Amino acid sequence: MSNEMTEALAAIEGKIEIANPKIPEGKTLIGIRLDRDESRAGKFMQAISRQWLAVGMAVAVKNGHVIRANHVFGRWTNGVPKVTATHFVKCAACGKRVLMPLAVWEAKDDARRRGITVTRDEAGMAVLKMYGKCACGGSWKIDDEGEKEELSAFTDEVLRTFSGMEVVPEYTPPEAFTVGKGGGDLDSKWTWLKEAMSAAGKSVAPFSKDDKGDTIIYNPGFWLGWVDEPDATNLFWVEDGRGKGRRSATPAFDPRSVNGL
Repeated sequence: MSNEMTEALAAIEGKIEIANPKIPEGKTLIGIRLDRDESRAGKFMQAISRQWLAVGMAVAVKNGHVIRANHVFGRWTNGVPKVTATHFVKCAACGKRVLMPLAVWEAKDDARRRGITVTRDEAGMAVLKMYGKCACGGSWKIDDEGEKEELSAFTDEVLRTFSGMEVVPEYTPPEAFTVGKGGGDLDSKWTWLKEAMSAAGKSVAPFSKDDKGDTIIYNPGFWLGWVDEPDATNLFWVEDGRGKGRRSATPAFDPRSVNGL
């Protein structure tokens, strides 16, 4: 039924209250949580060093259904801070749980120490199967059950938060900026940041590859927003034409396991 028809019926019956939509029709709700160092953070921004590592979760909901959900990992890659989808792996023998990229990095380092060359294009799970072992000697596997449980609880939190909001803003990504660098026009949505930094006697510019100096990143820790296309956020695993994920062929989780949907 169209909004016009609903409004007409409401006027006749006097019983139907028309609510403004929380997000525009056809958009996708994005919820994201990302670790932050409170000692280096304000309400919306966090100062990050080259050793910055942050773990979190992201979920995308459209028309009441979860269409994407997975853990995310923030780190520096090729001189640029990035936040992308990630997995956790678990030792099949002792049950130890480790962030998958950390296990892959350790496996590559171990292989190099043994004189083995590991190319950059080798998939993470392939590297772990060939060269990676837990300290106890057990093999690594993706922690599907653990991820499902955490993502289910996070999705419930996102939906509770969404239900308590009157209007959801457009999604703002965890974007990085360089402090003390002049030039570089900021998008109008970052006017508040430019004004705040100016009031503090500092300048700020969009981060460029290998910028020197202090870096800050937009990261409230937990926030919601709507997007046109969730895959454009780079927060989720995306299948390519061969049915394999951009970085993993393993699905993030089964949406049917989420409570309340």
